[in-house]
Amino acid sequence: KCANCDSTDAPADHIFGEWVDGKRTCEVCGYEERQIISVTITWSEMSFTYTDGVWDPETHDCPIGEWKADSTDGNMITVENGGEGEVTVSFVYTQEDDSVAGSFADEQGADIETPVALPAGDKKYAWLNLNGKPKRDMNAETVGRVTVYLWGNK
Repeated sequence: KCANCDSTDAPADHIFGEWVDGKRTCEVCGYEERQIISVTITWSEMSFTYTDGVWDPETHDCPIGEWKADSTDGNMITVENGGEGEVTVSFVYTQEDDSVAGSFADEQGADIETPVALPAGDKKYAWLNLNGKPKRDMNAETVGRVTVYLWGNK
């Protein structure tokens, strides 16, 4: 039992204040509890193929080329929050080839442009979409980097 407030070390027996910087303190005895943050990030293969548009002699038009993942959902990232509290996640694409840009979309196809909240026990899915025509032929080359940033909300 706690010498100051007669509680055991079980968090439910203490009287805690608000979470601040990932911890909270018993208002009576000063016992400190730290929040557990546990996040699993699953990456698909992230392998893509660029295909040029094909000239249409009837319309005299050449559609813009496109990037496609080499496998179904091969451009997907899954972030699963297995911790005790909400975290915030953001997805960032950094170009290594200045002719190829990247962005992220959610399950509905809407752009993910800002950090998003991820409650405990929840998952967030993001799909990397590439655009822009490469300046040269490529074969299994890196066109950019993906970074997933995480931080606790309490």
